[in-house]
Amino acid sequence: MSDVTLHRSSVVIFDIKAYDLKKEKICNFGFAILPLAEKRDELLYLQSGVYKLPLFKGGPVPKNLLSKIEHEPNAVIEETVTDMVQNKELTLFGNGYVIAKVVDR
Repeated sequence: MSDVTLHRSSVVIFDIKAYDLKKEKICNFGFAILPLAEKRDELLYLQSGVYKLPLFKGGPVPKNLLSKIEHEPNAVIEETVTDMVQNKELTLFGNGYVIAKVVDR
């Protein structure tokens, strides 16, 4: 991925599905969002490390969140997600989490 430009709004989205045995189909379960960029001294760096990400109920990812990621490269996604939770546009999945590891080589 060396040819990808890092923006403040660069993220990885984990779209989690579940198989419903009774309905015999795959359903939306939840999603998690991992911000990739960290701003230090006016420069952007890839955030390396192990992260415990909150899991949000349902899916797909809301279009207004995807639009912000796509059209506002300087958006601080953590703030956007916090606002959406406070406005009840996103619902946390109780104590559910996604563990992710990012390594910059």
